[in-house]
Amino acid sequence: MLTIVIVSYNSFTTITHCLDELITSKQFSIMIVDNASPDGSGQKLALKYPNITLIQLPENLGYGSAANRALEHIDTKYSLLLNPDVLANSQLINNLLSSACSLKNFTVLSPATEKADFVKKGVVDKDWTLGAAMLFNMEKLRKVGFFDENFFLFFEETDLCYRIKSIGEKILLDSDIYIEHLEGQSSTPSNKVEYLKYWHYGWSEVYFNDKHDLNKGKKNSLRVVLTCLRKYLFTLSISKKASYKARFLGGLSYLRGFSSNKRL
Repeated sequence: MLTIVIVSYNSFTTITHCLDELITSKQFSIMIVDNASPDGSGQKLALKYPNITLIQLPENLGYGSAANRALEHIDTKYSLLLNPDVLANSQLINNLLSSACSLKNFTVLSPATEKADFVKKGVVDKDWTLGAAMLFNMEKLRKVGFFDENFFLFFEETDLCYRIKSIGEKILLDSDIYIEHLEGQSSTPSNKVEYLKYWHYGWSEVYFNDKHDLNKGKKNSLRVVLTCLRKYLFTLSISKKASYKARFLGGLSYLRGFSSNKRL
């Protein structure tokens, strides 16, 4: 009925902290895609959780591409894509699955992963939901297509939701179910990783707007890139300065025709 998909990059510690009960309950099929973690997370996860299906990639393909490698093999009616840093247990997932079974006509069903969405007003229609926890109706998702692999990181779920809504399919959020997302804890932090995350954010933002012909006004590609440059030049915060520089260089790389091929 349900297969859970988790993409890991140096995420062994995070997964064992956040998702241990869910995995060890053995109530669901679990597929973990390891994005060539240099810290050996893939091997560690396979040893700790012999019940999982591990897909170990030879190189880091990015979040959406890695998720696709699992989605291609799903043979259950539903799949649930979870970030490593969500506090999900078997009871919460069973609640979400029960909600899915009662609704049926949707492409994406998400729980609240931010307190602001945890309003206990039942199921509500959305234009998009956060990618931290997305339950897919696989029959409908296959008609839409999986994640656009031009995105290495960021905006891949925004793009997928945009494509789903553009063909009149439903994206739903169950505001009665809350799965806490710790945010920014999926992998071991480092200055290099943080730089590349912001670089990819800059690249993906401009690509998304360009792809869907949204690059007008404040979203004009050149304007977005130059705004990042201006903020880099004039902000006094060292950390913000670094992030704006990375976003500027990422967006500029897109404008210069380079693909999103920087590897973490």
